[in-house]
Amino acid sequence: MHTAIVTGANRGLGLAAVKELAKQGNTIILAARDLAKGTAAADALKKEKFDVHFYQLDTASPASIDAFAERVLEEFPDIGILVNNAGVFLDNRDNAENSVLASRL
Repeated sequence: MHTAIVTGANRGLGLAAVKELAKQGNTIILAARDLAKGTAAADALKKEKFDVHFYQLDTASPASIDAFAERVLEEFPDIGILVNNAGVFLDNRDNAENSVLASRL
């Protein structure tokens, strides 16, 4: 089995992806921007005996992306699956800082 990261995973398609990957026996890193909603989603899945870990991630924040990547790679160095489901609205598409999304995740 693999370790999977699913972004935007506290509801909708992201949460559905988490459930399906967890049913297959994968370890899941449930990534979401909202601390309370992400924690609640992960806790509900843990009650179903799934191996799910919540990590807060705001994909519009370079600092959040850096902290997320550092923590994930320290704790789970072998990521096998990425479901990049989180949506981001960028006000200024020419802003070089926003290109961090392409290079870090």
